[in-house]
Amino acid sequence: MPTKANQPTPKDAQDYARFSGLGFQMLGFIALSLVIGIGLDRYIPTGKIPVFTIIFAVLGVIGALVYVIRKVSE
Repeated sequence: MPTKANQPTPKDAQDYARFSGLGFQMLGFIALSLVIGIGLDRYIPTGKIPVFTIIFAVLGVIGALVYVIRKVSE
């Protein structure tokens, strides 16, 4: 039988609601940066290596991690 100490508090519910969308926001940020990189590679050919896709993918991951770290540390 759950005790009062094991029941979620309103603060726990607020934290869950605040952090539940972070994964989707990361995914969206990385996907958007990949689309930009792919688009630039189509318009500015750089040879066989998709330079802009690689650059924007790395920047997207770094940007998403910085965003999550800032949100979590608030």
